[in-house]
Amino acid sequence: MTTTEFVVKYDGPALEYHEIDVEVFAPAMMSLARSLGRTQQVLTPGADPVKLRVKATNQGSFAVTLLAEVPTLAERLVDLVTSKGAEAALNAAGLYAIVTGAWKVLKRLGGRSITDERAVGEQVTWTLSDGEEITIDAVTARVLNDLQFRQATEQFTAPLEAPGISEVSVTSSSEGSNSVVITADETRAFQTPPSTTIDAPSEIVNEFMLQPLGVEFDWRQWRVTDGGSKFSVTMADEDFRHRVDEDGLRIGANDLFKVRMRIVQEPKADGTLRIKRTVEKVLQQYPGGTQGRMDLP
Repeated sequence: MTTTEFVVKYDGPALEYHEIDVEVFAPAMMSLARSLGRTQQVLTPGADPVKLRVKATNQGSFAVTLLAEVPTLAERLVDLVTSKGAEAALNAAGLYAIVTGAWKVLKRLGGRSITDERAVGEQVTWTLSDGEEITIDAVTARVLNDLQFRQATEQFTAPLEAPGISEVSVTSSSEGSNSVVITADETRAFQTPPSTTIDAPSEIVNEFMLQPLGVEFDWRQWRVTDGGSKFSVTMADEDFRHRVDEDGLRIGANDLFKVRMRIVQEPKADGTLRIKRTVEKVLQQYPGGTQGRMDLP
């Protein structure tokens, strides 16, 4: 097992008595662990996960010494990989250097968006929104293009949004020159950009059999089941609504409907998926028996 020791220090007038709210500090440390872990998984998928441990420290503004540990099994994988970045990610010091190096690039970007990317060998050149070009190593680019790494990094800097906390520094105990300081004025640079890995929502249109369970909020929102799960759909078929309102079409609680439904999956800001279902056309109604009509608003 390889280990590397580094100090995370938050500074500012709110920390004069060397105390910090656990609700602010704990999520930041968990996000730091996720940043390390995500970097490792991007560069060495399947490796035993890095562990981040807290070590007792001396008095400071509010400082904590952390130990990053990369399991021995992961170290053995170095013989199986050829990527320089993957080799670095298999040891704790290399993993620390990759993460802090990525943070330094974010500081340099300063919140500017990337409009173009060109890769040549182990170098990547980014064109920024103001026309400036910067060249970084391909390993750092891979890490910064990972949405989960960016989200974890943003959450690590979240304490800087709290009143009285002006900066956070991360310094390696074994490599004193390999440190990074992030100030409260730089938090914009660490915000997660809109996802560039998904160009457009995933969308399908197909025919389905649905059974209505009820109507939510207004007539357009229906609660249904497909026989396996229950979910809400938007009823966009105005002709069907007209047949119900004007022609007296009856809808029984156990009726089945063959519909053409559009399903759209799109990413949310937190990286999870949102699913939208819309019934575009009711193709056929199959009465379920002699049950009463389902009330509609």
